[in-house]
Parts: sequence; structure tokens; C-alpha cells
Amino acid sequence: MPLWTALRQGDFWRRWLTFAICGATTNGLIGTHLIPHAIDLGLLDVAAAGTLALMGVLDIVGTLGSGWLSDR
Repeated sequence: MPLWTALRQGDFWRRWLTFAICGATTNGLIGTHLIPHAIDLGLLDVAAAGTLALMGVLDIVGTLGSGWLSDR
């Protein structure tokens, strides 16, 4: 489907909005505030950074896994 045709579809804009909200909350909230909040709760710097790294790894696994499941 050409881009200009997709831009006229409501489904395209609903999907775009959900991805935009997801990206804004992940990058804007979690990426910015998770490590300082974890440190405030008593975690060591390295452990707090490790939680963010683990989230990133599990995000990749979940993305690949959901793609695989979608194909089934």
C-alpha cells in the first residue's frame, strides 16, 4: 500500500498513536527515571543500571517472540 493511501486510513493513525505513546513512556519515563528511582530505593548504581539493561534484553526477546507467534 502506498504511504499516501495509508495516511488516509484511520487504522494507520490509531496504530501510529499507540506506538507513539509506547515510545514516549518507555524513553521518556523509564529511561530517564528508573535508575535514579532505584538508587533512591537503595539499589547500587550497577544493579539499577542492570535492571534497565535486563529490560532492554527482555524487550528484544519479547519483540522477536511476538513476531514468531504472529507468524503462527
